[in-house]
Amino acid sequence: MTKQATHAGAGTREGPTADPDCAALLRHLATALGMHRHCPLRACKRRGACAGHDVLCYRENAEALQPIAASLVARVYEREIDAGRDPEIAPAHAGDQLRRMAYEAAEIPRILAGAYGGDADLTPYQLWMKYWIAPTLAARAARTRAARASQQGGEAKGGEGNGTAGWA
Repeated sequence: MTKQATHAGAGTREGPTADPDCAALLRHLATALGMHRHCPLRACKRRGACAGHDVLCYRENAEALQPIAASLVARVYEREIDAGRDPEIAPAHAGDQLRRMAYEAAEIPRILAGAYGGDADLTPYQLWMKYWIAPTLAARAARTRAARASQQGGEAKGGEGNGTAGWA
C-alpha cells in the first residue's frame, strides 16, 4: 500500500488554524459546497463530509470562500434580529452585517440580469448570491406578502357589518 501524498500541513498543526468558534460553520460550508470530495485528507472522503479540525479545504480556498462565510454570519445575525433575540455582537460588527446584506440585495439583480456574464464568469461569491441568497430572499418575500395578505383579508372579513373594521 502506498502512502497518499498530501499537501504541506495536512493533518498537522502547521500554519494558521481555523478559529474553533467558527470551525463548525466552516466545516458545514465546506461540506455543503462539496469540497470534501477533493480534500487531500482521506477522512473527509470516507466520511462524505469535512472532517478536518483545521478545515484544510477551506484554508486552501479561503480567499474565494471568505465572503461566503461572512454572508452566512450576516444571515445568522439577521435571523436572530428577526426572531427578537439580541445577538451578542459589537455595534461595529452589526453595521458590517447590515452593510453586507444591503450590498448583496443591490448586487443580486445585476447578477441575475447577467451583467457579469454567465455562470462560468462569476466568482464563487457571486454564484453563492445567485443560487442560494436570491432564492432565499425570494421565498422570504413571498412569505411576507402572504402573511400581509392574510392579515388584510382577516381584517376585511372580521369587520363586515358590525362597524369594527380597523379595530384591533
